[in-house]
Amino acid sequence: MDDQPDVVVPVLKKIHDSGKGIVGMKLIGEGAFRNDPELRDRSIEFVLRSGCVDVMIVGFEITEEIDDFKQRVAATLDRLATGA
Repeated sequence: MDDQPDVVVPVLKKIHDSGKGIVGMKLIGEGAFRNDPELRDRSIEFVLRSGCVDVMIVGFEITEEIDDFKQRVAATLDRLATGA
């Protein structure tokens, strides 16, 4: 983000609510969270809870990272759906 979440998210919500699509990019901290599972989970949850990101684009270096991201997104969606 180019600023703090409390500044950026309301702008994104306004854009999203006006009918524009929001693309979330570099959600794993531009690779900085690669070795920190908790930060990856927190980042994914933040994006999914925002309610204004329509598409997530994440770069991967190895196939296992794709599977890991997929599992983390699914687990987060399950938690959000059950209110956990």
